[in-house]
Amino acid sequence: SSSNTNQIDGPLSDETIVLTGEFSLKRDEMTDILKSLGARVTGSVSSRTTILLHGELLEDGRPFTEGRKYRLAKEKKITTMDVTAFEKYVQDKTKNPNWTIDSKANNKNIDLEIEEEILNEPEEKTKNLPNNNQNQGELWTTKYHPKKISDLIGNKTNINKLIEWLDDWNAVVLEGKTKKVEAKFHRGQRPTFENVNARACLITGDPGIGKTSSVRLIAKLKGYKTYETNASDQRNKNSVNKNAGFMFDNKTLFGGELQEKNLIIMDEVDGMSGNEDRGGIAAIIDIIKKTKTPIICIANDRQSPKLKTLANYCYDLKFVHPDKRTIALRLAEICQKENVQYEINALEYLCEICGNDIRQIMNFIELWTRTHKSI
Repeated sequence: SSSNTNQIDGPLSDETIVLTGEFSLKRDEMTDILKSLGARVTGSVSSRTTILLHGELLEDGRPFTEGRKYRLAKEKKITTMDVTAFEKYVQDKTKNPNWTIDSKANNKNIDLEIEEEILNEPEEKTKNLPNNNQNQGELWTTKYHPKKISDLIGNKTNINKLIEWLDDWNAVVLEGKTKKVEAKFHRGQRPTFENVNARACLITGDPGIGKTSSVRLIAKLKGYKTYETNASDQRNKNSVNKNAGFMFDNKTLFGGELQEKNLIIMDEVDGMSGNEDRGGIAAIIDIIKKTKTPIICIANDRQSPKLKTLANYCYDLKFVHPDKRTIALRLAEICQKENVQYEINALEYLCEICGNDIRQIMNFIELWTRTHKSI
């Protein structure tokens, strides 16, 4: 057809790809990258489609699995991939283990050179421990805990949004250089707005999908000293103010040294219980209104009534489970390091029965391999 006359001969020349959902890049940037690999990019799923490349969420915030394109692709038995799985596919095709979509787009949100430098710095808590091969008693969930941004599985769009929010925080909050807020329109629904100028960020999602790990790694990458508090242990306004209220200023003494970049992490904010909840949530909101330090609140249940008011004062990011293919690829890497034989479809099946809970799957496999040599 005429649409193929300018097609580039490349490693994906045999592929016809359809995009659905939100990505860290704009849709036209994604399209240009795919076309540079030789792929055809079309707007709708058809018998010619070979790959459906999906973001983690649709434009209206629903999971990608609820989209019409995804359901149609499944009906037609078309291969579906998220960005992580697609990058692995291209790496295999091009024989280039470093190929990523972000690198092709010159994405500045994640500076890989800085990340590698930070990764190579000895950890204070682990520098005297033996290496992975020697430390046989270490749990897999600890041994293979993400140590750099690229180790994180899924939620790339939200990770990039969080990095950008932190990068702009001082300019937006302290210098008053507010960013334009664009409305997102969804069929049959009221327009929504992302609160990109918020003083705090609210990250929600099921347990075991890397919310806290992501925040800690990003904070380290960006040079923040973190102060972590578990909100579920704080029942009322007084306890919240006592534990976090002292960090109104952005210059706070840590171990005798003056730190310019501090970050408050409030975990399990949906776990506050008892009759004094409202006072506790109100205290968090009061701190957010006055803070000169970025605050990140983390919770499991976005639908909790306790979060309804809090979300109005936060940049609201919803983390979701990566798909089974992406998790299985990561599990395959771990199995190779542990000299465990595996079949990729068996790893995908484990993801299905464990609800894509990465921690639960790794614990299961570790227990299984104590008595079996293969999966």
